[in-house]
Amino acid sequence: MDLLATVIEQQQQRFELAGLPPGWLRLLGVLILVGLCVVVIWLYRHEARSAAPPRLRMTLAGLRIAVLLLLAAVWLEPGVQTYTRQTIRARVAVLVDVSESMAVADVSRADAAGQDVRSRLSAVLSLLGDEDHAWLRRIAARNELHVYAFGRSTRAVALPFDAGQQAAPDAAGAIPFAALAAIRDDATDVGSAITRVLADAGEQPIAAIILLTDGGFNQGLNVSDAAAMLRRSQAPAIAIGVGQETEPPQLSILSLDAPPAPALNDPFELRVALAASGEVPRRVRLELHVRRLGDPDGAGDRLAEARTLDLTGDAASTDARFTLRADAAGDFLYTARATTLPGGEEPPPASAPGMRTAETDPVLPFGSGGVLAVRSRIVRIQDDPLAVLLVASRPTRDFLFVKALLERDRRVRLGVWLQSAEPGAIRDGDPPLAALPSEAPDLLTYDVLVLMDPDPGELGRAWCDLASRLTTELGGGVLLQAGPLHTQRLLADDQFASLAALLPISPDIDADVRQASRGAYQTTTWTLEADNATPPHPLLIRNARLDPVAGFDEARTQATAERVRTTWATLPGPHWLLPVAHAKPLASVLLHAGTPDGPPLFVVQPAGSGRTAWLGFNETWRWRAVDEPHFNAFWSRALHWLADRRKGADGRRTELVVEEDAPTVGQPVRISARLLDDRYEPLSTEPVTLRIEPERGPARHATLQPADARPGWLEGRALLTQPGPTRLSVLVTHAEGQHSGTGDPAAEKPDHDEGKPDPGEGTPTAARWILVEPHQAEQRARRLNVAELQQLTARRWVPLDAAQDVPDAIADATLERPAIRGTWRPLWDSAYAAVAAGVLLAVEWALRRRSGLL
Repeated sequence: MDLLATVIEQQQQRFELAGLPPGWLRLLGVLILVGLCVVVIWLYRHEARSAAPPRLRMTLAGLRIAVLLLLAAVWLEPGVQTYTRQTIRARVAVLVDVSESMAVADVSRADAAGQDVRSRLSAVLSLLGDEDHAWLRRIAARNELHVYAFGRSTRAVALPFDAGQQAAPDAAGAIPFAALAAIRDDATDVGSAITRVLADAGEQPIAAIILLTDGGFNQGLNVSDAAAMLRRSQAPAIAIGVGQETEPPQLSILSLDAPPAPALNDPFELRVALAASGEVPRRVRLELHVRRLGDPDGAGDRLAEARTLDLTGDAASTDARFTLRADAAGDFLYTARATTLPGGEEPPPASAPGMRTAETDPVLPFGSGGVLAVRSRIVRIQDDPLAVLLVASRPTRDFLFVKALLERDRRVRLGVWLQSAEPGAIRDGDPPLAALPSEAPDLLTYDVLVLMDPDPGELGRAWCDLASRLTTELGGGVLLQAGPLHTQRLLADDQFASLAALLPISPDIDADVRQASRGAYQTTTWTLEADNATPPHPLLIRNARLDPVAGFDEARTQATAERVRTTWATLPGPHWLLPVAHAKPLASVLLHAGTPDGPPLFVVQPAGSGRTAWLGFNETWRWRAVDEPHFNAFWSRALHWLADRRKGADGRRTELVVEEDAPTVGQPVRISARLLDDRYEPLSTEPVTLRIEPERGPARHATLQPADARPGWLEGRALLTQPGPTRLSVLVTHAEGQHSGTGDPAAEKPDHDEGKPDPGEGTPTAARWILVEPHQAEQRARRLNVAELQQLTARRWVPLDAAQDVPDAIADATLERPAIRGTWRPLWDSAYAAVAAGVLLAVEWALRRRSGLL
């Protein structure tokens, strides 16, 4: 018997003869008893020993017969039997689909014309809740009612009224009925929902299982197996189909693009690409919200900007671009939310740029605005300036103007080493250098090395090896500008081979001979011929109005190859250049001298984790006479581009890499971490702990093992179980046995959270936020799947419009179980029976003695 069922018990008592023989033995017993009685009567009627009157003899015969009957009654074992009858109320389970596809608003032409647009779940809740939950009350009047919400998991729902039925033991854990509207599961598992209903019912009869769903089952058992389980359990199922059989209109945010690591207080751009299909209303409200991740002050979601867009046609798309400026460093979650507006509704005024709370300009509630699309992206705002080391053999004009430009740039921390300066000369830079950085802790702290015709005598093989490591392993950049004094010797000497191997060009061993043949002084200049690739490389685009880093995508969409070539052709070309043999296979030649096939002047290429550039002339300063903003933009963009990969990492000595750019919940991903100490040596050769902290959910841990093929790296796999922002941090054990788990821009600030000790000085650890995407299965097929509903319920399905008659179609399936025998109370096994027999025999004996019949 199921303890959760409503059971009505009734007890009855009934007189029974336990010793009554079965079948024909009963007749035989009666005949024997009657025969004995007849014999007794005959004997007393023919008693010849006394002249007792007939009446006395019949009285004695009656007493003897009474004794026989009493003995016969004892032999039949009379008693009182107690019976218990059980009546079990049948159960009706109402399963409400709360997956993301139920948030779809099926917009018809009438809806698009201005009528209210409701989501599928809103329509279901209206059916269940209208007229004080009359639909549910009609079901509960005949059978016991249970409501469940199902999607990725199945949860019991508390009834919104008192149905007068026994509460389940886990009723305290049931979710409130009003909470159904807020649930959005990223999958639909009908098999687990049916399994839960059958397990909860136990032996209780099931009158019906009612599923309110759109039939988009995409997890767990397939429909045929779920239907077979229903047939085995003999539980009748009825499906109420929600939605349209045609694909509903869809508003999608295709992408939310943002720079990975914009600088603090610099403008940067976020681009939102939207697409609409079907009969989506033309008016769309687009809101951009921002929230700081891990904010200790607990600040919530803030509205950055809102706009109203118009979409035309059956399949329309558009881009919206937001120019923002962050006033705080850290990791921020930017979320774009798009909501369709009914055609006749006036949109709320678009907010001006700036940070305002969502309460002052709220997001339209779902259902009042129709189809909803959401996409998020994590952006790290960097407050660490770009570290540039400028090394020059002599103070050329390019050196002087570039140094002045970088000194004025607040986003740059500049180190300057002029090799021709006198010993003891006052050095420039922040801080001024007393010597050329040549040790790993000194040189590898820089992001970009700018070498202007450097004197190789001061560099050496070890210095070049460090420069190579900075680029290939640590993601930094190297720019070598050629000059007539030292560059050819630098490229030709084998001890500088590691530096030459980074460059995007192969040197010409006869370059100095070719230059000597042209003469030391030239009166003609080479023209600048820009690469004609489409789209143009971002380093070629002149757009001073855009941020040098964040404006790449914007500029590339606006510029054309012809405009770029025209712009560069107007700039003064060089009088001198250093010929090279050719560009390397992976290199991009951005500027040629004279013709599209002329000598390479400006060449870039990836080099391991970083980037390198070759500038084959030293007269960019001449551009300032024609277009000074172009000179400034060229150098600023080039340096930021070279360091782009390192600035996007988690730190100069730490890096945490996730294999997937957008991992999906439930997907195991490979995670790699590089941990270096203050001398840029591997921090740990032992396994370390990776802490996985979802923003909403318990923290989990995984182990990263040292990678044999990659010194300094640790690798492992982790399972991401919660969608949304998740913080990954590597915990490194200190000598004292403590752990440190910081490595973000706020790593230098003490962490006072309970259970998190302060990070140890000089021990870096890696940390970063990633965005775990929910499953996209709910977005693939969003129409009403009638075929699945028919297969699951053996064609017992109705559309939502006809669901009002469903409660009347469910009969009262109350089960009456057979009576159960209870206690037995014997009537013969008592002193009364013995006394009665003794009294009868004593009276007979007394009468016989008195009458002389002894």
